[in-house]
Amino acid sequence: MRSRCPRCDAFMAEPTPVARSCQRCGGYWITMDVVAKRTNEPDVAGQLAAIAAAEAVPGQRRCPGCGAAMGVTRFREIEVDVCSPCGAVFLDPGEVRLLATSQAPAPQFNDQIVATYFLAL
Repeated sequence: MRSRCPRCDAFMAEPTPVARSCQRCGGYWITMDVVAKRTNEPDVAGQLAAIAAAEAVPGQRRCPGCGAAMGVTRFREIEVDVCSPCGAVFLDPGEVRLLATSQAPAPQFNDQIVATYFLAL
């Protein structure tokens, strides 16, 4: 069964079991393991999970991976939708670039380049 985007309810492209993208709104669903791998920060998944457990407030969005209600928290100045049951995040357009460049800003990156990097496994 194809999953729906938690932001705009369109069907999401499912290139891998750990990353999905929405062609309509530009949002991305990725597992925390992918975030850790692509930011070259092995502990980022643990940091994000800890912040989500302590500070996330219930959100309106449903996880495209498991269907659970996602929590909303701030991580590195980015509002992130987090699914604790399946260990994934949903990033709105532009947030994927901010997350990827939060440690070392790189203005030459654009959303498509960064998104391709996150989705290419």
